[in-house]
Amino acid sequence: MRKIFFSLLFLLICSNTIGQDTTNAMLSKEGYLKKSKGQKVTAWILLGVGSGLIAGSVATHKQTTSFTFFPAPYTKRDNLLSTLLSVPGYAAIIGSIVYFESSRANKKKAATRSFNNQQILFPVNRAMVMKTQHSLTLRIKF
Repeated sequence: MRKIFFSLLFLLICSNTIGQDTTNAMLSKEGYLKKSKGQKVTAWILLGVGSGLIAGSVATHKQTTSFTFFPAPYTKRDNLLSTLLSVPGYAAIIGSIVYFESSRANKKKAATRSFNNQQILFPVNRAMVMKTQHSLTLRIKF
């Protein structure tokens, strides 16, 4: 029974992976710009949330030192809430940096790739006829 179960499970996984679409469709200029805008909005939201969490962490931090010449007696202060707020805040800010960079990369891809129709001269019965030809334009910067 166990062999049959694992054989059917293996067959199910293999048939699922074979049936997947493997085409890698390149997005159009508008697709890259839309993706870039969505990533930029996400980055700004993450930056705002991270800044808010860090501000909350600073506000809830309990100070353990005094600003006088005489040291204060040692008292244990619980800064767990401050730590729990700051760690996700820093993670959100780092995540926003990643989204800003990927947004910039997608905007750059949109600027270098574009699909258009170009008019070309095409010979037909000893005459030249203008015909539209699909083209992919790449702009390379040095």
